[in-house]
Amino acid sequence: MLFLHTSDWHLGCEMEGRSRHEEAEALLNHMIACVKKYNVHTLLVAGDIFDSHTPSNHSTKQYYDFLRRLKAETSIENVVIIAGNHDSPTYLEAPTSILELLNVHVIGRVEEDHLEREVIPLKENGEIRAVVCAVPYLVSPGSSQKSPEEQNTAYENYVVEHYTKVVELAKTKYPALPIVAMGHFFAVGGRVSDDTTSRGTLHSIHMEKLPLDKISYFALGHLHQPQKVSNLEKVRYSGSLMKMSFAEVKKGREFVLWDSEKPEEVQCLPIPPEEVPEQCEMSILEGTVNELETGLLELDRQRPKDATKRLWVSVQNTGLFYPDLKNHLTMLLEEDSSLDIVFCKNRLPNPNVQIPTQGKVLTEMTPESLFKEFLDHAAQPSTEGGEPLIPQEEKDWYVARFREALEASETEDVNKA
Repeated sequence: MLFLHTSDWHLGCEMEGRSRHEEAEALLNHMIACVKKYNVHTLLVAGDIFDSHTPSNHSTKQYYDFLRRLKAETSIENVVIIAGNHDSPTYLEAPTSILELLNVHVIGRVEEDHLEREVIPLKENGEIRAVVCAVPYLVSPGSSQKSPEEQNTAYENYVVEHYTKVVELAKTKYPALPIVAMGHFFAVGGRVSDDTTSRGTLHSIHMEKLPLDKISYFALGHLHQPQKVSNLEKVRYSGSLMKMSFAEVKKGREFVLWDSEKPEEVQCLPIPPEEVPEQCEMSILEGTVNELETGLLELDRQRPKDATKRLWVSVQNTGLFYPDLKNHLTMLLEEDSSLDIVFCKNRLPNPNVQIPTQGKVLTEMTPESLFKEFLDHAAQPSTEGGEPLIPQEEKDWYVARFREALEASETEDVNKA
């Protein structure tokens, strides 16, 4: 049985207000072509179908049109989809009873009393040939009374226990069949978009604690860079469908093929620009203002005169602060230029602006230290003697949630920080 593993479609996502609908459509069409070409039996989608818990009508229609075409135009037999942290579990699961008529299985939420929902037998030519443990994004059971380290330990223990139960259930029901696991989380040892290695932050899971000896292939989502984890061929992130940030400029996109008849062989299917020309093009420029001016004009000269697709550019001034930098650089380009300056910032702060915060300069503070100062203020009684905005004992809980949000934002787009 041949599987195609994909994840992190993020339908409906934008790049600083710029739509990605056409790009996503082209990539989904390419996926259907790959399913046809390789005669794929099962499609695994490991979370983050949508970019928002409340996807637009356009994104929703794009999703269901894809499923309709997939079933109508290919010979695929099974589709298994799990929710990621960007997805609304109830929204994904709403049409479950109808989708199951097409052998499309969607697991959006966990029901601890009904773990059998996550154990899905897969058929090939009418015969059950494999089983999927489809575990969606697991929400932390952490308590505000625990330290961040204790919360992380509690979360990891919860994830390990949940997978152990589901895999044991699958092994009991289908003892002779290969087990494929699905998940959406940070794996320790996985590389985020800027090649930073996750070594054990909040909500990171050590893969060796999971029952890997009983799992033939582990299809992961959440990290946008395609990769195997901890040098394990059978533990894979397929990466995101589109390049989600400028940190991914030099990273390719791909699908992953896995054959249960040849479990040691994992085939990566790159998505070349020439086959999907609608993929967005990105470029990064760094340097002094003079270097940026030269580099920008050179990029513009290199572009075909009839280029219809925009080249998105991230610009960072490494020299002295330059006011209104983006407008200055934009004015250098012709009106019909295909270059689009998406991000533009000065690395050094404006020397004429000093923003004090309780005796400190804002630019010298980290996001976490600034947030902690806000919490300290919010935990104090008001000057009128009223109750504080948050109790003192809950500050650690808010800090832990802030770290999670900060880590997620840095993973998805380091240029937005």
